[in-house]
Amino acid sequence: SHAIELAVNQINLKRAIAGHNLVVRVCDDTGDNGIAATEAQELLGEGAIALVTTGSSQTIAIANVAVPAGAALMSISATSTQIPSAGVLPDGGAKRVWSTAVSDSEQAQALADQAHCAVLQPAFPFRQGVAPA
Repeated sequence: SHAIELAVNQINLKRAIAGHNLVVRVCDDTGDNGIAATEAQELLGEGAIALVTTGSSQTIAIANVAVPAGAALMSISATSTQIPSAGVLPDGGAKRVWSTAVSDSEQAQALADQAHCAVLQPAFPFRQGVAPA
């Protein structure tokens, strides 16, 4: 959170957000989706217009309260394939949820594309199942 606070301080010093100051509030949802959604609702009630999250399930839970409130939501690590559709408004309006991380399916494909197998012990039983592949 120190890096975020430093960045926000720099933005606020430059008055880069149309003369408005950004405020950082750090919450601990203990990995519980219900707590995450409740904390998000409290922050939105205090006037938050954007939230930053971590995990996939918490991001999806928070999206359920943030999107209807018109807030933007960004995750720094959510990889669920549900993230791309989490912030799409029913009327096709602007997307409000995104992640800076690559999705699970994209990571799996990249690993599969780079997978190479080398068997060093021909007598090893696992080799017999892998070798034909």
